[in-house]
Amino acid sequence: MKLKLNKLHYIGLALSAAGIIVLIVGLVIFFKSLNIRDLSKLKFDDIKSGTYVKGKISTVVKGSYPVDENNYKSEPYELYVTDSEEINEGAYKSYFLMELENDPGKFVCVVIDQYYDTDLYNQIFSENREVENISYDVEGIITSSKADKKLIKDKVENWKDNYTDLYYNSKYILDMKPDSVSDCCIKLRPMGTRKFWWLYSIPFLFAGISVFILGGRPYERIK
Repeated sequence: MKLKLNKLHYIGLALSAAGIIVLIVGLVIFFKSLNIRDLSKLKFDDIKSGTYVKGKISTVVKGSYPVDENNYKSEPYELYVTDSEEINEGAYKSYFLMELENDPGKFVCVVIDQYYDTDLYNQIFSENREVENISYDVEGIITSSKADKKLIKDKVENWKDNYTDLYYNSKYILDMKPDSVSDCCIKLRPMGTRKFWWLYSIPFLFAGISVFILGGRPYERIK
């Protein structure tokens, strides 16, 4: 017998290969979702790209600066702000710093999208002290990129350019140094549906097998 593949066979194989790749990626995500880490238990050395996390957030690092001789103004310490990744006019995405509950004095950048976590985002900028400590359940993934690393390093090194003091949960931070801040970011996202991404492989696998069968016998007999 001699292998003889036609165009339908190649299309079927390509679809099946795509399905297998989607299945593998989906299963990796599935098992990461099952082993999601709690923010309250993270140590500084646990901040690694690709880790899925969940927990509660109520506030971020804030900074204060003088507006005149007798008054100071405080605001969230934004490392960077841009438009939300979603199509939602007026929504923003901001890079903040938060202290690790299980590793005091160590900080990590948390990226909060106003579209996904509207109440938390608005609370961070609220000047209403009565609601400042409301905690919100969040989920996300730890990421790392050259652009984010440079952004974090530059902003942390030069925080005194904009503020006289930094504080977190009313506790003043004596000095913010780059080596006390992770160069990774926690990007908040609803992670619930990600564990089912492997299901997207089924249409590719089904289509691949079906098209391959439609191509007929992939071989011919040699007489």
